[in-house]
Amino acid sequence: MRAIFAILNLHGRKLATTVIGTEPGGQGGPWRMAAGRVPWSTDELVVDRVLADQHNLRIGDEVEALGRRLTIVGLSADTTGFMVGFVFTTHATTDALLSAPDTTTFILVGTEHPEVAAAALRAKGLSVTGRDELAESNLMLATRVYGQPLRLMVAVAFAAGVLVIALTTYGAVAEQRRLLGLLAALGATRWRLYRFAIAYVAAIAVAGMILSSVLFVLGRTLIGWWRPQFPVAPTTRDILTAVAATLVMAALASVLPARRISRTDPADTFRSTT
Repeated sequence: MRAIFAILNLHGRKLATTVIGTEPGGQGGPWRMAAGRVPWSTDELVVDRVLADQHNLRIGDEVEALGRRLTIVGLSADTTGFMVGFVFTTHATTDALLSAPDTTTFILVGTEHPEVAAAALRAKGLSVTGRDELAESNLMLATRVYGQPLRLMVAVAFAAGVLVIALTTYGAVAEQRRLLGLLAALGATRWRLYRFAIAYVAAIAVAGMILSSVLFVLGRTLIGWWRPQFPVAPTTRDILTAVAATLVMAALASVLPARRISRTDPADTFRSTT
């Protein structure tokens, strides 16, 4: 299997892509086909369906890569990358593009005993990279530039959420201080007064989570329609993380109104407001 970075000439426009060259019928080719077939001979190419739609490419069209004409024989699905798209061809085609026969980038090895196979290959002086290790490396490379700003934005959004919930609940507690004072005068315990703030915080947090879920679905649909090369696919871990973040926000936000309740004086109920 060979992976090379190449610029395709699409109707006078330049497009950066990653060209994947594999042996016909072997591993490493497009994992899902949307139309057409996989490449079997030299100068045949499979392009991603999103890329094809963006550049009005159809099966049978020709594109130029590194001075060589390649014919599109199929369209793949779910093969677009964050920065560049993937196109697939035969290993022989990449040999011709680079004028480098009898060379390659990777050798894919499938086995039920990966540790044993890796040890045997390393003993022969070969470099071995596992699938999970390679995936983690690619993920780190893809998020290295954008990861820090995104984490900063998430932190700011988290802090803003805590403040909004806390200040809203604090305002409600302040407005109801006479009622809370009356309840305290009638014998209500601090815990019962705290329950008012906790219930209010929980209601706001749940409402915010529901609203944000609706906005997420709408945003995901809009992005999928406007920029299909950027699929948004939340995992179970992402959903659980969002729920956990909501609980933490609610817990932190309850501190401010709880302190206000702790200073509730039953005598406030009987003081004149004039």
